[in-house]
Amino acid sequence: MASKFHKHSVAEIARVTPVCYATDREIWSHLVTPMVRALLGPIDFASSRIQVLETTKGLFPGDDVSNLNDHRLYGGQAGFIRFPYLHSFYKTENGAFIVKRTVDLSSASTRSMGPTSPR
Repeated sequence: MASKFHKHSVAEIARVTPVCYATDREIWSHLVTPMVRALLGPIDFASSRIQVLETTKGLFPGDDVSNLNDHRLYGGQAGFIRFPYLHSFYKTENGAFIVKRTVDLSSASTRSMGPTSPR
């Protein structure tokens, strides 16, 4: 009897894809829908705040990230995530456009976690 479950290699599925190399400006222009761009209003790329974060707490309520495996880092402390991420914050007329990317410290490259919008 043949197995009904598909066999797959996680390494083949979880790989760096071309969308990982998209800039924040390209994500805003091509991946954010026209409706969302219209609701958020014009974006000011010049006033960006870009920083590396390593905690589950975001910059404002609703901006937090999850630690699904409850990793305890720095001597068993809660509230930290295993892999730091690059948090790019861009002010818009009616809110903010945020892009979060995981940071690969071994090669100093980033992978996009996708755009998020304020709640």
